[in-house]
Amino acid sequence: MKYDYSKYIKYLNSLQWFYIRKRIIKRDGNKCTKCGAKKSLHVHHITYDNLFNENDEDLITLCAACHMKEHGREKPIKKKHKKKAKRKVKKRVKAIKPKKETRKQKLKRLKSEYKKSLKCKVF
Repeated sequence: MKYDYSKYIKYLNSLQWFYIRKRIIKRDGNKCTKCGAKKSLHVHHITYDNLFNENDEDLITLCAACHMKEHGREKPIKKKHKKKAKRKVKKRVKAIKPKKETRKQKLKRLKSEYKKSLKCKVF
């Protein structure tokens, strides 16, 4: 059965899939049905015959590693590198941002600016 991949991706991001996924993971005891891992859980389609209208029997919970093995890959795609890059950028942005001025500091700065403006005026 052929299907439109963009339609499939929209479906995986839908609220309907969110609730189906939640129900299947709960049914399987919040762990991978193959190895028992409790992190990085995915819901895998055993068959794509009823795609977009799946029965609970068509779906199982797998961890990321077992899911990749099920699809013929050795290791899951790592996303850690992207997270590290984002953290570095955030640190740089924080370093560039000026510190927020407290109320006392602001009043002090405004007073000094006002005094300077009085001294500069020529009558």
